[in-house]
Amino acid sequence: MTISHDFAHIYRQFSFLVIVALTTAACGSDAAPGDGGAGNGGGSGGRGGSGGAVDAGPSCPTSQYTATTAFGAIFDGWMIGPNSTYTLIPAPGIDGGPDTGTKLELDSTAGSPTNGSAKLTIPFLNTREELLFAKLYAPGVNLAGTTVTAQIKLDSGLITGPTDQGSAFIVLKSGPDYTWAPGNSITLDPTAGWVTLTLSADAPSPGIATTYTPCDIREIDIILQTGTTGMYKEAVVHIDTITIAPK
Repeated sequence: MTISHDFAHIYRQFSFLVIVALTTAACGSDAAPGDGGAGNGGGSGGRGGSGGAVDAGPSCPTSQYTATTAFGAIFDGWMIGPNSTYTLIPAPGIDGGPDTGTKLELDSTAGSPTNGSAKLTIPFLNTREELLFAKLYAPGVNLAGTTVTAQIKLDSGLITGPTDQGSAFIVLKSGPDYTWAPGNSITLDPTAGWVTLTLSADAPSPGIATTYTPCDIREIDIILQTGTTGMYKEAVVHIDTITIAPK
């Protein structure tokens, strides 16, 4: 009886190890997520540890997505995002009055590197306002191994004095929960001319939630924000040459 019991125990252990090995081979070698919080808040990094690159490229189920939007004749799906501050969202006038919110138009007279760009006239007024220039993808696209860049220029307005500060940055939102992954922010300066926003899809920023994956990007935003203090006014901003390209 003792021999039979030991043999059964060993057989069960061997069967379990075979199942684990077969499951691992079928699923590939994708690394397990690191520790981190859920949702849009910060955790302790994506796959590979705190702030590390997301090791997802080889295991993405779809091919790498690349694109360039030059705003020569079309917006190519880019629009004012519905999650913008409500006073900045375009809306028809009431009782025949003027339209309100952000005015979006193509401008053939300005651009970088060539003429043709999106011109946004944004009625900023208060602190902590946010305008999303967004493109949505359904189904999501695979941005693993890519860098997202955009040209942006503050032509006029936004700030009213030297202590006011407006900023801009790129955000990727991944998966069904639209996990938030922002890139580095720049300060918008009307004297700076065209400047470049950039974000690596594999490692957007330290502390992103572990639910983020570059394999399934559902939305790309270029976000313009007013500061936490100061006084703000209508801004004219140009955006051009939004590129998703291999690193």
